[in-house]
Amino acid sequence: MNKYETVKLEHLLWINIVQTRHVMNRLWERRMKESHLTTEKFTVIHELLCLGGESTPHNLARRIVFEPHSISAMLSRMEKDGLITKTKDLEKKHMVRIKLTEKAMDLYPKALEISLEIFTKLMEDIPREDKIKLSESLTQIRNKVLAANPAKGKKLTPFKYT
Repeated sequence: MNKYETVKLEHLLWINIVQTRHVMNRLWERRMKESHLTTEKFTVIHELLCLGGESTPHNLARRIVFEPHSISAMLSRMEKDGLITKTKDLEKKHMVRIKLTEKAMDLYPKALEISLEIFTKLMEDIPREDKIKLSESLTQIRNKVLAANPAKGKKLTPFKYT
């Protein structure tokens, strides 16, 4: 074993997080092609559903970890794909409202089914208590990173689990 194969525990944790995310995301994206949604589009649709099906780009950007300029470009692509509509806010003329279309609402259940199938299978051998502890630890790490980020103001969706 060479000296570079011994790392601090925090470094090993980071390596494991990155590698796991990469492998899981590749598998997920391959399967998501069946639903015709990318990771980002699925995330936006899910968040818009949490917000009642419509919102403003600013509010949406505050609730997910993507950067505001990324959200704007993504929303333009989603509008072109017929997944959302953009309209001027009648009260605040400079503000845009986004709303899910029927097409997005039709694609989402299949995408969610694929997601649940993949992640349930990948994690079926991990005891529930371990999953809860891991989720709590990752949430703590994420929140600390968000707090240290100079672009503060994120108010992520307070997800609960069953």
